[in-house]
Amino acid sequence: MAENFEPRLNNDSLLLAGVSDLADAYTRLSAAGDPQRRGKDFEHLLQRAFQLAHFEVELNPRIAHPRQTDLSARYGDHRYLLEAKWQAAKADMDVLGGLRDRLRRTSADVVGVLVSISGFTGTLIEEISRERQTPILLVDQEDLLGALREPTTLPGLLRAKHEALITHGQVHLGESRRAHAATRRPDRALPLRDLHLRDAGGEQHPYLTVPGGFAPVVFATAVTNVDWSFGRGRGMCIDIPPSKPILQMT
Repeated sequence: MAENFEPRLNNDSLLLAGVSDLADAYTRLSAAGDPQRRGKDFEHLLQRAFQLAHFEVELNPRIAHPRQTDLSARYGDHRYLLEAKWQAAKADMDVLGGLRDRLRRTSADVVGVLVSISGFTGTLIEEISRERQTPILLVDQEDLLGALREPTTLPGLLRAKHEALITHGQVHLGESRRAHAATRRPDRALPLRDLHLRDAGGEQHPYLTVPGGFAPVVFATAVTNVDWSFGRGRGMCIDIPPSKPILQMT
């Protein structure tokens, strides 16, 4: 008589798992026959991935009390409330409504994150792109697999999704990015360049060459004045001394 076997993750061993083990743990979860047990293990898997990405993570927090929440995560000044779904059907408006209800019970600076292995309905995606007062970021299976293979990409992934949603009203999903990358663009369709290289005399060049090591050449399309951000931000500060005194004191 064959024994029924359902893969079960040991939460203690999962907490000790390294980066390379997370994708394997996900594969074992995919074979689990008990959806309820798999859901709990899935939450622990997400918790470990965010921990490896240096988030402060709490499982089943009281951030939206009395509504139960799967995870809360903080990375610097960015705070996230995560809802994880692993079900046969795509996440639809009822799932979105539940997450929005939880977000209404939290601080206004908390961003919602909805993780769905089966993806999302078109209605849900359109609703999120249209109603951005309370931003909610969508993470599909393709996004998740990339994060499990390399958890350090999680902060950048969430920032990019947030920026695309708030600035352009676009919902970026890993599945659509993969499909776009698989479509080769003919050489004749390459976009025309709108930037040109010119030397100090104004002459245009197809490229520039500089010697190795330190060189007095900086390539940038924008320069951020980090002096005003008190040690935060990215960019570079260029101090150019005037050739003549600007103000003379007598």
